[in-house]
Amino acid sequence: THTQGAYYRVSRGGVEPLPALRGLPGSAVAEAADGELWLFGEHGRTAHGSLARGFVAGPAAPSETHVVDVVPVPGSTQAIDVFAATHTGGLLRFDGRRWTSLVPESEPIGTYSRSMVALAADHVVMTTNSAEVARWRRGQLTREQPYPGDTREIEALGWAPGLGLVAGAAIEGRLLVDVGDGRWTFL
Repeated sequence: THTQGAYYRVSRGGVEPLPALRGLPGSAVAEAADGELWLFGEHGRTAHGSLARGFVAGPAAPSETHVVDVVPVPGSTQAIDVFAATHTGGLLRFDGRRWTSLVPESEPIGTYSRSMVALAADHVVMTTNSAEVARWRRGQLTREQPYPGDTREIEALGWAPGLGLVAGAAIEGRLLVDVGDGRWTFL
């Protein structure tokens, strides 16, 4: 796991800092199918490798953007294939060689907030810094407000077997479930 550019190994034995990763991109991390780690960070920086072999710089994200979160693309057969959220609300896809802009930063989702879930290779839902979630599906961007008529910020999104897409806010600790067509209902 990582925090503010520092990486840690978390195990049953405790938490151990990983000083060998100091100075490498430190906003998001993904594991490739072959076990290689990919690190993402500010100014579009990426690095890939392993703790045993070390890390090398990878292809930079476009426009020197700040990648703040990555999630695997469901069903992909690529060694590494992730959706990447940027701090200014852009959505990218990265396959280890190429970056593809899905939602340009010039047409932002809203400032990315805290959580992103990939439901399919053409379907991502993200929290924003508002009461909305942004949904990118089949190339189209829509916005939904899970708490109708409310201004509370959605803090987290997740997928729960048997329930589907779940959203929650810090206030009241109440959870909502996506019932489709932009509608949400309380659990």
